[in-house]
Amino acid sequence: YFQENEFTLRNEVSVLGDYYKSTSGEYEAHLVAKDRGINLVDITLSVPVEETAAAICDNWQKKNQEIYKYLITELF
Repeated sequence: YFQENEFTLRNEVSVLGDYYKSTSGEYEAHLVAKDRGINLVDITLSVPVEETAAAICDNWQKKNQEIYKYLITELF
């Protein structure tokens, strides 16, 4: 699919990941990938501990292209 449509995340895409403690006491990892100001992906994951939220954000920075491709492939 990606090769046929030349659909890739490029280096000009802005990738953001942060986490915060929610009002319920859990932690929410907020992951975003933007291209020219348009959200390509905007995901919030709730997890019970801060370390998990931090790891999710770190892995998002490292693996965002793979994760994006996986989501698109599975959802189309």
